[in-house]
Amino acid sequence: MNAIPQPNTHRIVDRINALQAAPPRFIDASEISPLSREWRAIRHEIDRLMHADACAAWELRGSWHGLNDVEGAEAAFRNSSALGQSNVSRENWMITRLNLGVVLGGA
Repeated sequence: MNAIPQPNTHRIVDRINALQAAPPRFIDASEISPLSREWRAIRHEIDRLMHADACAAWELRGSWHGLNDVEGAEAAFRNSSALGQSNVSRENWMITRLNLGVVLGGA
């Protein structure tokens, strides 16, 4: 029997969600605090995932950027979409936009 490595995307999502729930709502990456340290640690985990599942890693990076960076979130979700976006990914992108207060054009 061969062991197949499983990416820990759910654990990373849980960590991002915990940061979203913690005050202050947006993480200031320029300060040194337990929140900013966790924010950086999550980035390292996402970077490692990039080698195993780039599409999922870009989606996670979009959610991760959603804690403080509109442009970074949009770019990451666009990269995920280019690799094959799922319905869940589209929902996460829209939720991230709503959380960041992004106004989308439309009639």
